[in-house]
Amino acid sequence: MVALTDRMTRVATLRGRTARRLRNTALPLPARVPALRTRLVTELAELDYR
Repeated sequence: MVALTDRMTRVATLRGRTARRLRNTALPLPARVPALRTRLVTELAELDYR
């Protein structure tokens, strides 16, 4: 979970204008695919760490 938190923090705090635009364009795309959305929700809720 620490690795995921680190990656999320790095993506959320991008500084470059181009990097932020790329992030803002690319991040919504996986949410449109139900299987990826379910995987992301499960990962964020830490439901797969048993």
